[in-house]
Amino acid sequence: MGDVLQVTGFHNSAPQFRFVGRKKMVISIQLEATTVDDILRVLTQAPRVLESSNLLMSSTICSDISTVPDHYVMYWELKSKNINGLVELDDNKVLLECCCVVEESLNLVYRIYRSKLRSVGALARDKSGTTRNIPFSHEVFSSPKVLLHLSTRHPVASAL
Repeated sequence: MGDVLQVTGFHNSAPQFRFVGRKKMVISIQLEATTVDDILRVLTQAPRVLESSNLLMSSTICSDISTVPDHYVMYWELKSKNINGLVELDDNKVLLECCCVVEESLNLVYRIYRSKLRSVGALARDKSGTTRNIPFSHEVFSSPKVLLHLSTRHPVASAL
């Protein structure tokens, strides 16, 4: 199937696995294409901006073509830091920097579509708890949502 797994240990003689990603999988908006390898690279760089890199538990990314321009939405599952089970990350400066790191880490074609052609919209932060709907509903983007677009800087689009 192309799943990439990492052996994390054994239970009796059966191996225990951690899902890493899917090989050769691509998501796309407009004409650019972002591979799973691009996403995995981004996920190793963006959490460095957070107060603690131990906050990120898992994540997923999908394309949202219900808006103009289209954009990617990245969902991060964060570890709880307080008694109520909620993570307080209302510091938009930290989240803005995370979005900028993500966009700078994506491929050149994405950066050109985002900054020069402006046919790909900014990364967005959705309301808390949205990831709870993902496994149960494919209609995540058609439901009412609160979006706070954070990525106000455009990524550098020039080739090296």
